Amino acid sequence: MARFDMPNGSYSLAEFPLNMVELACDKCGRHGRLRKARLIEQYGPDIPLPDLRVAIAKCERAGKMSDGCGVYYVALAAARLPDCQCPPRVRSSPLGGHRA
Repeated sequence: MARFDMPNGSYSLAEFPLNMVELACDKCGRHGRLRKARLIEQYGPDIPLPDLRVAIAKCERAGKMSDGCGVYYVALAAARLPDCQCPPRVRSSPLGGHRA
């Protein structure tokens, strides 16, 4: 994956490696998968992944310093922590958009 020189150093949606974007939150149990192409139509290819995560989750905890939103990209978390014993899938509750 090529690095995209963004001012904040984040990867963009266009650089996300999969066609489905899966997010989950261990704090509230929400989980959902959205099509990357649909997200690009809605938010544009250059949106930084941290900004997209917040926009999709629409969480009341977003921006809180204490007990903030815990939404994360499932594929990226697994890639970053290869020895991680990932928790079993949480209850299905979409984070917005259409489920695949």
